[in-house]
Amino acid sequence: LIASSSHLHALPSTIPAFNDIAWIPCDLAAKALLDLSLSSVIPQPTPTSTTTTLHHTLNLTNPNPSSWSSLLPTILAHLSISPPHPHPEQEIQIVDYDSWVEVLHSSSTTNMQGDSDSVDKNPAIKLLDFFDSLKGGDADGGGDGDGCTVLETNETAGRSETVRALKGVGPEWMGLWLRQWGFGGGRNGLVGEDRRRAEESVVVT
Repeated sequence: LIASSSHLHALPSTIPAFNDIAWIPCDLAAKALLDLSLSSVIPQPTPTSTTTTLHHTLNLTNPNPSSWSSLLPTILAHLSISPPHPHPEQEIQIVDYDSWVEVLHSSSTTNMQGDSDSVDKNPAIKLLDFFDSLKGGDADGGGDGDGCTVLETNETAGRSETVRALKGVGPEWMGLWLRQWGFGGGRNGLVGEDRRRAEESVVVT
């Protein structure tokens, strides 16, 4: 989404059903997993349990989610100084989500006309059906247009000091990730497989 927003000179003001940003840096996620694996808290069977095998689930997500709108100034600042742009004289505009999807649809038509690099520059065109499904806040799996499905983290935090100490995603983390993805003076020019690897190396969602 961010790479395509840079390419299209348009950034969505909201992401229906995903406006709550509960990301965790991968190094802290790894520490949290270690905390959980070494935790001595063992789930107890419920009175109605009829089996001896217990399936216990813990949600590893940031218990202090930030909003997409709070991160927009940082994202916009980094995209505005990140070459190359197809039209350098144009400023990146913040637009409503439906308008962003329409711009994405238009760019997919251009891609079909033979720009061999456009998928790397504009990777969101591979997820058009998904982005369409979010219009109106009707994404599969949760949300009412104002935020994503809230996952229970009380037990996770109780078993992991790392999770308890997590702060919400703010300009510092977001700016770091953007630079690592090649925006705003970071890994400029990364596309395709190289950008995908960079993205996977810095954030757990």
